[in-house]
Amino acid sequence: MIVNIIRAVCLVVFSLITYSSHTDVSAGREEEKAYLDGLLENKIEEYQRVYPKFTFLVLQGGTDLVADMMTFAEVIGHEPVSLDYEHPPELREDLIHVSANRILQMLQYGIPSAALFKANAQLGGQDNICVLTINPSAIASSPMLATENLLGMSSSFIKDIPENLLLLPEDYLAYVVDHEVYHCLQSKFIGPQPISKKELWGDYWHYLSELGADSYALGMHIKGKGSVTSFVTNVNRIRGTVLYTADPNHFTCGAIDQVLSIPPEEISGMSAEEVFALAVKIRNKLSISYDEYLQFMASAVEVMRLLGVKPVLGEDAAEIIIGVEPDPSRVQSMLDKSELCLKELSG
Repeated sequence: MIVNIIRAVCLVVFSLITYSSHTDVSAGREEEKAYLDGLLENKIEEYQRVYPKFTFLVLQGGTDLVADMMTFAEVIGHEPVSLDYEHPPELREDLIHVSANRILQMLQYGIPSAALFKANAQLGGQDNICVLTINPSAIASSPMLATENLLGMSSSFIKDIPENLLLLPEDYLAYVVDHEVYHCLQSKFIGPQPISKKELWGDYWHYLSELGADSYALGMHIKGKGSVTSFVTNVNRIRGTVLYTADPNHFTCGAIDQVLSIPPEEISGMSAEEVFALAVKIRNKLSISYDEYLQFMASAVEVMRLLGVKPVLGEDAAEIIIGVEPDPSRVQSMLDKSELCLKELSG
């Protein structure tokens, strides 16, 4: 049934979609695409060896969008279950439809994402399907594009960043894979997002998840490199500027600082599973309650106001945040961090 639904959706999308230039690869860029695709394939093969009970399915979208969605439907099989969100059995099918639509949107817009499913009919004994939407050419074909993809600011600002502060495509692609794989591992080994009727519960859970994902991705980078590289330092700077783009859930500097407090030689000696355990430990250490998250958001909104940035909040969220008093000390620390990181990125 899910296959038929996805097929119908894809046919409609295929007839309407106009692919943007970043998803099409000219003859002159085929070699670059092959190189990046090879890096991605090698990274996924590493994960397949570490987690043999998972199937890691990478979808790139672009001109393969319809074929990707059909592959997704075939791999998750009959009566799959989303492992990302706690839900009653009667909502299983509805949640699968929502999840499939989200994957479709991520592919359309070239946004990296992850989703974990339990397949009913096992594929080679592997019933944990980690679906990743990652198009290397769309996010990491150059240092400028890689930096712009994470920073989220205009290309005019990116052009003014010194070359030594730009993110190397190879490092960024590996970071994106590790970051997204963390979300699948979290859903499996920590558990799905719990059910709640609280208005900003999804945003709250997303914030906590990002603390772990950045800790894990940068821990894996240090593990591979054996040292704290300029890439780690620059990602920390970029995360310190997220309030300029009204994205407080990615203000993960505290988690990154926790990673940096650990001797790199200690991290380099860890297994991938141990780096994940470290990331979970950092996430738990920095976790805050839902009410504390509301105050964090109120503080972030105040910082954005001071920076001259308009917060991006839904009507319901805005009403909730308005009634919460910002924490003056948090406001000052976030403001100082934001201004410092932007200054450092500007050279």
